[in-house]
Amino acid sequence: MTDEEYRACAKGHHAMGVIGGAKRLGLINVEEIAGTLIVQHYRTEAASPDHIRFISDASEGFLVHLVPFKMHVWWDMTVVPAENGTSELRCAIGFDAPGWVTAAGEMVGNNHFVRKHLVEETGNFAKDIIAKYGRA
Repeated sequence: MTDEEYRACAKGHHAMGVIGGAKRLGLINVEEIAGTLIVQHYRTEAASPDHIRFISDASEGFLVHLVPFKMHVWWDMTVVPAENGTSELRCAIGFDAPGWVTAAGEMVGNNHFVRKHLVEETGNFAKDIIAKYGRA
């Protein structure tokens, strides 16, 4: 996926770069979700034609673009054959952030905005994969 393709997958996506070229050793991406700017530094933990898992132990968030905090993020995408002969994309993303960040997010309804962002980007990631590699 190119930087341009990444940015096209969600309104909050600002930039993405691949570390290690074709070996895909990792990614750096910048996105914004619910007023929080997030810079992620992923290393590749697993990579096969049907599964990829990235871990970022050094992600940085900036609440309202000003207040910095560290977070751990993981991102896992798997393509699973479905019974009807098609495939299903499963995408799971998780993070650990300081308690005060989680509490502040809950007070302003962050979960709603995070879910909305994940639905948008996952659907568009799936469309990108289908356009490149096959039909739905």
